[in-house]
Amino acid sequence: MTGPAGSIGLHLVCRLLCAAGLALILLVPNSSNASSSCWEEKLDQLPGWDRSAKFERVEYLARRGDISAQFSLGSLYMIALMCDPNHDKGVLGTPTYEMAYELLLPSAQNGNHFAQFDIGGLYFIGLGVEWDYIKAMYWLRKSADQGYVRAYTFIGDMYVDGMGVAKDVVEAARWYLQAADASHTPGQLRLGYMRMHGKGIERDLVLAHRWLRLAAAGGDDKARQALRGHNELMSPEQIAQAERDGKAWLEERDDEAKQKFADFYDLEKLLRLPEAAE
Repeated sequence: MTGPAGSIGLHLVCRLLCAAGLALILLVPNSSNASSSCWEEKLDQLPGWDRSAKFERVEYLARRGDISAQFSLGSLYMIALMCDPNHDKGVLGTPTYEMAYELLLPSAQNGNHFAQFDIGGLYFIGLGVEWDYIKAMYWLRKSADQGYVRAYTFIGDMYVDGMGVAKDVVEAARWYLQAADASHTPGQLRLGYMRMHGKGIERDLVLAHRWLRLAAAGGDDKARQALRGHNELMSPEQIAQAERDGKAWLEERDDEAKQKFADFYDLEKLLRLPEAAE
């Protein structure tokens, strides 16, 4: 077997890294400003992290086997490596993916779905551990079984390409649907593509329009680009039906989702947005 870079194209590696939230070296600009901005953004997203916490205290507790502190420290290492992989991290020292893996593993084994997701991503890429798609799928499924929606789309991608599992586009579509219904825009984008082309599920231009429009409203640039092309193939009646379907879907969502997809109701606005970068 060969590593992921040898068995699939670089574009697919980048796609899956984005799905996993592990953009890392390939996608993050290497500058001090970008590093600082990335660090602040990712730190705000770290589950349960208290900015007032003293790093030294977290490190002390982690070294003494406190699983919660190990998760926090391992996550901090991951963030530092994602944002600026080539430089010293000040108070963090010089973390490695091996260090992050060792710190996150106890939390993953203890049922932390965030840690399970990150461990799965590390196995998929082969950072800190020897790459292993089967182990990647094992941990991603653990995370998904607890309802972590980002894992749904990642698992769907692995079924599409037969990584760690037998290639199965029907099963991929099932995972994408779960992600899409949970308001995950990458899942909506992929499901829209599948409906548009009839891959894995029945071709349905109306459903494709609905999912692409929702993903575009959720801020996905590739969905906006696809929607503009797809919209030209649709009749006014089909577009109206897709809008009714999307509105019905939104009415069943919570206030957070309604706010996230507020632009769904303004198709002209979505179609006017700038072209997504290739």
